[in-house]
Amino acid sequence: MKQAGVRFWLLMMGWAGVCCAVQGQAQIQHPIHPAYLKSYFTDTRDLVVAPFHTPTSAWKKAGWAGIAMGGSLLLDRTVFDGLGTPTPPSLGLDLAAAMGNGLITLPVTGVMWGMGYWGGDAHLAATGLLAAKAFIVSRVLVQIPKYAFQRFRPTDAAGDPFQWAGPFGGFRHDAFPSGHVTSAFATAAVMRVAFCEEHRWVPFLFYGMGVATAAGRLAEGKHWFSDVVAGALFGQAVGHFLATQSNSKLQAAPGGLVYRF
Repeated sequence: MKQAGVRFWLLMMGWAGVCCAVQGQAQIQHPIHPAYLKSYFTDTRDLVVAPFHTPTSAWKKAGWAGIAMGGSLLLDRTVFDGLGTPTPPSLGLDLAAAMGNGLITLPVTGVMWGMGYWGGDAHLAATGLLAAKAFIVSRVLVQIPKYAFQRFRPTDAAGDPFQWAGPFGGFRHDAFPSGHVTSAFATAAVMRVAFCEEHRWVPFLFYGMGVATAAGRLAEGKHWFSDVVAGALFGQAVGHFLATQSNSKLQAAPGGLVYRF
């Protein structure tokens, strides 16, 4: 059982090693283009309707993700028992889960944008904008399954991973999926698309922090194993879509990599 969990996290890290096809420099001509702000709404809309326009090949991938999700549900009690008593909150756990905290990650993406904009690196500036959007949009969209399923957190479920109150349970329980892990992996997915050619260490770093976020949430007893697996898969899908499929995405162009709104 433990080996299965280890293999999953190695697979998640492996996403960082699968390089994208686009590379080069982005081109932006406005510090924060008005169309960028509008894209929060248009891209969220496109994400919601995307399943209705998904090709067969993508549904096959979704099927494998569903199998992984189902397998993780079977591991919930085993992982919970293996971790033992939840670890009390501490600075170490807060740092481990830092990437899922908007008070930390969003300022980091803001610094990326500022360094890129005022330093003349349009690629870095555009990636900062896109990463911030991936974090925010994923955190908003993950509320839909959270309150549709209304799963009890481990600390509220007395060790029973099969306690669900959705969809009409009063909106008091929101363990599934993990919002912290969702946003962490959405951000990492953007970094993978943006930097996997010239700076391969960057995606590994961000996926590593995503895994650390998941580990921290598990250690604190905030989530079941399947909560963080679902968050990782959901966040990966959202971040990859925003970076490659949405109307405001990173595109290959004769002059390099362009962030088009």
